[in-house]
Amino acid sequence: MQCCWSKGFKRMYFEGDNKEVADILNGKKANFAAFNYIREIRAWKNRFEVCCFVWTNRECNKAADTLAKERVPLDSYYHFYSFVPFVIATLLQNDSVHLI
Repeated sequence: MQCCWSKGFKRMYFEGDNKEVADILNGKKANFAAFNYIREIRAWKNRFEVCCFVWTNRECNKAADTLAKERVPLDSYYHFYSFVPFVIATLLQNDSVHLI
């Protein structure tokens, strides 16, 4: 969220395949064990003109599912990509074709 906001994005839809997380962030469920994380996310949410947390099943979210399963080297650090990682380029293309 911070990265999107710092790049000037004003309207964001965050999709995920964990329905419980989407329900918690949308206020449909409570989770006191994650209260501090939730409070921080909601504070960032208020900085956007539009900010939605949407549950998408794995079948409709193949790119995220692939990234979650991709092997990450032990010596790697967090990296923000300015381009689409090769491993999901075809999946994203297929998703965009099915939206039309």
